[in-house]
Amino acid sequence: MTDYEGFKQLEVIQEFAKYQNNVGLFMDIIDFTQCLNGFNNICFDDRLALVKYGGIELASIRSLNYYDPKHESFLLPIVCIESTNRLINTWNYNDPIAIDLLTAIILFNPNRPHLTHRHNVRN
Repeated sequence: MTDYEGFKQLEVIQEFAKYQNNVGLFMDIIDFTQCLNGFNNICFDDRLALVKYGGIELASIRSLNYYDPKHESFLLPIVCIESTNRLINTWNYNDPIAIDLLTAIILFNPNRPHLTHRHNVRN
């Protein structure tokens, strides 16, 4: 006899674990953006658009903090191992300043959709 209720509970637990990992990653991004003077000087709608439409790129660069070189793996699942390995072999991913700078560069992209004041983002 198959325990469908048990399968359902496992799926819920698995989805919750994924959700928790993503919440932590995006809270890290939000905390970082609040420390940027330039980010706080643009209107709320533009701040929201920058984070919303840059979310995947921002999460990708911030997730490098979770890389374990000893086991050559992330604590989070990776989609494309080849490009990730090239990136990791190219520079020192343990440098938090480099990750912060790259995050700021990715964040302040004036080409993001739905920006109201592109000139403020560009400056």
